[in-house]
Order: sequence, then structure tokens, then C-alpha cells
Amino acid sequence: MENKKLVIHWYERIIEICEMKLGRKLSVKKLEFIHCSKGFIALEMIEETVNDLSDLELKSYLNSEIHLDFGG
Repeated sequence: MENKKLVIHWYERIIEICEMKLGRKLSVKKLEFIHCSKGFIALEMIEETVNDLSDLELKSYLNSEIHLDFGG
């Protein structure tokens, strides 16, 4: 149960970073992109990526179809 709470918090943090950078709420498509990632390694990678990207790069990243699933 503790892992589930951690994952939910991680999703929320990633979404918060994205919305802060973009200055708006994320669309359903972009939320699905984030939520399709499972596992701690994938979530850590996504959080680091969204932190490092510029606003323009972030838009492109969230619109991509690339999903890495390391299990979880």
C-alpha cells in the first residue's frame, strides 16, 4: 500500500512541475502520457526530464508517443 501512495504522489509532482512550466492545466492526453508510466525508474526518469526541459521542449515531450515501461 505504501508503494501505491508513493506512485500517486510522484504522478502529482510530475503534473505539478509540468503545469507550473506550461502555465496551464494539462490535457487528458498529456495526463495519460504521464500515467501510463509505471515503476519507480520510469517515474524518476520522467520527473528528471520534465525538470530539465524548457517549456517548448516539454510541450514536445508530452506530445510524444514514447513510453518507457521498466515494470512496476
